[in-house]
Amino acid sequence: MNRNGIGVLPLCGAEPPRGIELPVKPPRSARFVARLDMYLQFPCNERSDTYRLSKNRKRSHWILWMGYFDDNMEMKWVYMPYALLACGDTDAAAAARVMLEAAWLEEKRVGSLDTTFEAVVADGLLTVDELREIAARVWPKEGGASCS
Repeated sequence: MNRNGIGVLPLCGAEPPRGIELPVKPPRSARFVARLDMYLQFPCNERSDTYRLSKNRKRSHWILWMGYFDDNMEMKWVYMPYALLACGDTDAAAAARVMLEAAWLEEKRVGSLDTTFEAVVADGLLTVDELREIAARVWPKEGGASCS
């Protein structure tokens, strides 16, 4: 929860709540959070995620975007809203940390992301150490990422 007591809503591609309008894609002003290589325990088992952070037009909510390279059809980066958080007085880095953790926990809960990231390809708003700390909370037995 942010300081105003409003929790993170992991979207993982789902529609936002009624009344909250999100852009179709991240604006050019979206801040780069990190790019991670992930390993999945099922076919097509590699995933490279890019995370960006922006606000909606009303500037009332932070949006964490997750992007992936669509090499099957369009050969371009495709982004989807990954998590949502009411802005309150939460700064960008804190918003990115709490939203990424909530979204990873949700993906872990539904079984689509069962292990931590393989490598940090590039850090940005969040450092390698911060990403490892988040991963260690989501996947405590794995102890965070093995590579950087």
